[in-house]
Amino acid sequence: MVNFNFDFKNIDWSFLKTIRKRDVFSFLVVLMFLFSFFRAEIQGYLVKKEDLITKRLIQKEIVTQKLEEIRRRNNCTYVSVNLFHNGIKAINGTHFAKMTREYEARALNKLPLSYKLQSYDLTPFSALLLQLKIDGTIYIPNVQNFEDEYTRKTLGYFGCASVFYIALIEDKKFIGFLTFEYEKPTNFDEKKLESLRKEIYLVENLVKK
Repeated sequence: MVNFNFDFKNIDWSFLKTIRKRDVFSFLVVLMFLFSFFRAEIQGYLVKKEDLITKRLIQKEIVTQKLEEIRRRNNCTYVSVNLFHNGIKAINGTHFAKMTREYEARALNKLPLSYKLQSYDLTPFSALLLQLKIDGTIYIPNVQNFEDEYTRKTLGYFGCASVFYIALIEDKKFIGFLTFEYEKPTNFDEKKLESLRKEIYLVENLVKK
């Protein structure tokens, strides 16, 4: 195993004395030449990267505003968009499935949950997600009555008493889900659930990868 614990006190720094000022100057001249030669490419890369960041921030603001409209209209505690992605790799190369809460709108008296739901491991929720992929939606009127103990405790930990999930599909691929969360149990009829389903059309084109 490689040991990365270096003892800098025992390193012989005398080799620095052999470096001449002329060598340092020559190196700087070459560096400046390379920069001037590739200046346009470097500046173009930095501008492109800055533009991507700006575009990303603008998109986040647009989607968040749309989610806030949906949240108020449906009197939710939280409305969020959660997207799947690959996480770290196991030794055998297997990817661990992860989820990140990419966008979130919340009631004024509530703290954001998005920072807690970054690269969140989905393994314990595989059965629930498979059902969501097949059915397109999942409604849990009262979390405390949900049969899966892990899901029940996890949702309770985040203060969720009732939840409605809608699958996000892009090019026939299950890429994530839209979530309506309530801090108290609900008892929605089919008409109400259908109105929630229709909300997906307001955000899906904004959040697709």
